Amino acid sequence: MNKLRQSLESMSMTESNEANRESIQKGIADYKKLEICDLPDLSDPDPDNIVLVELTTINETRPPIPKKGVTINWNSSIEWLRIYPELPWGKPILSGKLDGETNRHWIEVKKKLSDFAGKPDWDVDIDVIETLIKDVASENYTFSSFDKTSLRDYMEHYNKDDDQKTIEFYKLIRKIAHLATRADALFPEGIPVLRSCSESVVDDLRPPFTNGAQVLDVSVTLSQEQCASLLACAFFNLFGPLRGKFPKFAFKDLLETTYDDELQTLVRQKLRFVFAYFSSVTSHMPTGIVSFRRVSLGTFLDKDMWEKLTKDSKISECRLHVAIGQKIEDQTNHIQMDFANKMIGGGTLTKKGSAQEEIRFLTCPEMIVSCLLCEEMDVYEAIHIVGAQTYSNYSGYGICRIFDFPLEYFLRKKPK
Repeated sequence: MNKLRQSLESMSMTESNEANRESIQKGIADYKKLEICDLPDLSDPDPDNIVLVELTTINETRPPIPKKGVTINWNSSIEWLRIYPELPWGKPILSGKLDGETNRHWIEVKKKLSDFAGKPDWDVDIDVIETLIKDVASENYTFSSFDKTSLRDYMEHYNKDDDQKTIEFYKLIRKIAHLATRADALFPEGIPVLRSCSESVVDDLRPPFTNGAQVLDVSVTLSQEQCASLLACAFFNLFGPLRGKFPKFAFKDLLETTYDDELQTLVRQKLRFVFAYFSSVTSHMPTGIVSFRRVSLGTFLDKDMWEKLTKDSKISECRLHVAIGQKIEDQTNHIQMDFANKMIGGGTLTKKGSAQEEIRFLTCPEMIVSCLLCEEMDVYEAIHIVGAQTYSNYSGYGICRIFDFPLEYFLRKKPK
């Protein structure tokens, strides 16, 4: 922050155009007013920092209890998902009015998932699993090549000729289905999403935002159990596309097979991460919380000022330490930065993505929940994820050169 202020002050001294000088000086004055805290104060949540659990119930033995009666600011960029089909268990709208009846679609989906979760070992095979995924998926998703899914390819590659591994795999899918059925109970108020805050929206913001400045700072905090349930819903493709520019929150692309051997290999490796995560949380549900925060500077810096600032910035002015042979994931008590896709998550849930962002999200799958909660980022916006746990490890970088450890290696728990 101090470097940014110094750069702005330097700009003001070298700029010859008086109009620009005044604009920059105003920017400096506005900047000095900003008090963007490192983290929201969860002990005193407000309508701009939503907490979906009862904080007093957080302990090391069981997940915190979902919170009821949550409110948000009417002029905030936070918006509730409460209506079907955006929210699978939400109330449907009929004839332009909210239908007071229970969501019949969710009742049917939940029953199919519950029935499957309760099946004995001898009554489950890959055909049953594929049929279930096809039946419960959102109407927005159709599977064009369901004669052979990536799950079938995964089993043939990792569980071939091993009946015990196959049985354990089927048990895991049933546990994921049970986790999905709990979503409506874990989110009694719906799901708050953090929409993009364009300049025109930020212009209209007023206190209680930071010192009256044109800055948006909002967050949503979930339990790790709530994150797990949402990811289970995404595995079964229960969420359809949301209004606006949101990333896709569905595993459809990973579950649908491809006849490109290179891409199928990558998909198979991605699924190893997914199943390592679900194996861990369904065996012992973690009891922590994860915060998703969106910060927007809005019109604080105009385009010319921003370009001038970034052009004059020199990395040599920053204090840097380069650690050779270490991964960003292995560093503790540091902010880990990712400059990648404006659609958070990048290609994590696609057949192709395998760079920094995708690797990071696959080792910490709770981060994938941001694909549901966070709309496309504007140029002045950033998203912070705090508290996501590392469940897996990897080697290499790029397509077909990552995720190459035995599954047992992935299950070694690592810190948040």
